[in-house]
Amino acid sequence: FRSLVGRCKNTPKDIFFIMLNVLHLPTKWDKHGIDFGMKGPTIEKQVWKMMKIAAPILKAHFQKKMTMGELRDRGQTFKNFPYAHHATDVFFTHSNRPSGTFEESRPYFSGKHHLYGLKVECSVMPNGQACNWTAHFRGGMHDKTICETNIKFHKRSTKKTAAERAIVDHGELADQHPNNWAILEDLAYIGIDDEIRAITPKKKKPRRNLPRL
Repeated sequence: FRSLVGRCKNTPKDIFFIMLNVLHLPTKWDKHGIDFGMKGPTIEKQVWKMMKIAAPILKAHFQKKMTMGELRDRGQTFKNFPYAHHATDVFFTHSNRPSGTFEESRPYFSGKHHLYGLKVECSVMPNGQACNWTAHFRGGMHDKTICETNIKFHKRSTKKTAAERAIVDHGELADQHPNNWAILEDLAYIGIDDEIRAITPKKKKPRRNLPRL
């Protein structure tokens, strides 16, 4: 690591935790620099180089594909949604403004974060391991559109095996998608349940409690 970033007062462990903070909180590099007492270009350079080192290690440790049957056998299901195979969401990462005209760079601008950047869809199983993440998409693309481009994975990963079809499933949307397990998604995915068995948040009804994850 030292050979990649050159002279640096921070240890590799420091840069690793800075990288996790940057991924968790999308904002400008200068603001991250203020938090950690560094200049914006310096922290950007060190974080990107740490990502190149850490990415294959983290992927090998945290990415794994398991069937719903395997999760059930290990007792690793969502407490309130035992019929859901994984939870899916999109993560935004800040990047520099793309070169070119305003019209060419506008698709990369996120109105929600007020930043230029990229989006990646990640799916996580109830045991905490990721079962899939996509290539990056433009920051201005809607979460539901990204999910639709990755719809083949969601259908394939939630498809019930012959043995799993014998399991009693009275969960939400079981009648509409009897051959698939569910996916937990947020409000940005409302309407996609026509294609996949997506469970999205519901508005609380009077004198009733909402289900919790």
